[in-house]
Amino acid sequence: MLYYNNINRRIVSKYVLIRKSREVENEKKNVTVYCGASFGVDKSYQDITRKLGEWIGKNNYNLVYGGGRSGLMGLIADSVLENGGKVTGIITHFLSEREIAHDGITKLIKVDTMSERKRKWQI
Repeated sequence: MLYYNNINRRIVSKYVLIRKSREVENEKKNVTVYCGASFGVDKSYQDITRKLGEWIGKNNYNLVYGGGRSGLMGLIADSVLENGGKVTGIITHFLSEREIAHDGITKLIKVDTMSERKRKWQI
C-alpha cells in the first residue's frame, strides 16, 4: 500500500520511501529502503525484498539504503545491482569497521553517527 504524504512530498509505504523529485526525462530517482541486517523469520520477506530490488533496478531508480551486506540489506542491494540499478549505501564508521559494509555497491558513504546516517538517507 502506497500513499502520498503532501506535507513532505513523499510517497510512503510500509517497506519503501520514495522521495518525489522533479520530473525530468531520463532522470533517475532515489528509492530509500529501510530494512534489517537479518533475513527475518518469514521467507516471504526475502522474496518481497528480491522482487523490490528487481523492480528498482529495472525501472530506472537508484537505491539508497543502510550500506550493509548481510540480511535483507545485502539482498536488496544485490538484487538492484543484478538488475542494472545503482546503489548508494550510508553506514557509520563503527559498523563499517566491524566489516559489515557492502563493498560491491556503487557508492558507500561513511558517517560518524546514526543521526547523520539517517539525515543522509534523505539524499
